[in-house]
Amino acid sequence: MAGWFEGRVTRAWSESTTLRGLAFECEPVARGHAMPGQYVRVRLDGGDNPYALASEPGALEQELLFKVETQLTDALAGLGAGERLRVGLPEGRGFPVVEHAGRDLILCAAGSGIAPLRAVIRTVLPRRAEFGDVTLFYGQRDTSHFAYADEWPAWRAVGIEVVPLVSSGNDPRVPDAIAAHPPPVGNAVAYLAGMKPMIHAAIEVLGELGLPKERIFLNY
Repeated sequence: MAGWFEGRVTRAWSESTTLRGLAFECEPVARGHAMPGQYVRVRLDGGDNPYALASEPGALEQELLFKVETQLTDALAGLGAGERLRVGLPEGRGFPVVEHAGRDLILCAAGSGIAPLRAVIRTVLPRRAEFGDVTLFYGQRDTSHFAYADEWPAWRAVGIEVVPLVSSGNDPRVPDAIAAHPPPVGNAVAYLAGMKPMIHAAIEVLGELGLPKERIFLNY
């Protein structure tokens, strides 16, 4: 990564009871954003951390999603429109969505891991006819924690199945839901993002269903 660039905050909002959304403009970042699922490092008040871009390549604004739980995220949550932050160029391999035209997509997200998969969905939306079945398994600890719920009706309207899962109590987790309601894997690829235990368990379940590891992708 070559240096830091100044981004200007354009919007900031509460995406759910636990997650904040922040949009910024930065021309070098926009130019360098090539694949949905890539991430950028964000620096503010002396600290920095990587965050997946929740926006699709080509978007005028770059969007972040984060949980307020550290000194850095607390500072990010305090930013408003017009304020500045430092960002690095997009990194990571992202998800090769365009290469997978013609395939079914199995998307598995937990927590703030929905951010890079939301970028995938927003990449798919204008070219929905190029893909087969698209299924999103999305886990959170409480119904009030789900991000982008206001976008789900538009996703479902074009045939993207959204399966929200609450992991508290005896409710099913993402890997359990895949096992209980297995999507067809013969022509599928899977994109996974979220906590490592979920990713490892989902890979195992998908493998048991017959999806080979070379058709399971992470964004980093």
